[in-house]
Amino acid sequence: MNKIGLLLSELHDAETDFATACRRTAERQAADHGTSYPCRTIATQCDNHAARSPASSCSATCGSSSSRRRP
Repeated sequence: MNKIGLLLSELHDAETDFATACRRTAERQAADHGTSYPCRTIATQCDNHAARSPASSCSATCGSSSSRRRP
């Protein structure tokens, strides 16, 4: 995987991690609608963006950095 692919993979991972953190915050703050609803919205947007990102399709075709082909 080249540097761009690695960067996109890291961005994808960070975005899905952020979505998870937003969902957890929304669950903890369920009584505060000013916090829980925006957190759920942001989590959904992150998931949608991560699903559309090139990294999500690249991970299946590019392989991980540990399985790189060596010259």
